[in-house]
Amino acid sequence: MKLKRKQKGKVVDEKRIGEIIRSELNDYIKRDDLQEYLQEIERDKRKKKLWDSLPDRKKIKVLRYALEKKGEKHGKK
Repeated sequence: MKLKRKQKGKVVDEKRIGEIIRSELNDYIKRDDLQEYLQEIERDKRKKKLWDSLPDRKKIKVLRYALEKKGEKHGKK
């Protein structure tokens, strides 16, 4: 195993560090995309809460309604 020597004499100024960080972070998720994703998660939580609060008979009715709208044969009574 070879050990690498530290290169002396290379001085990196703050501007260069900032450029390097910005270029590396360009590929990551943008703030707007992240906000949209978080809002979608919150909507899903509300839907899950609503779904869990429904009694089983209502869940079946909702599923039948959705299948009828979709055009499935099992959605009809």
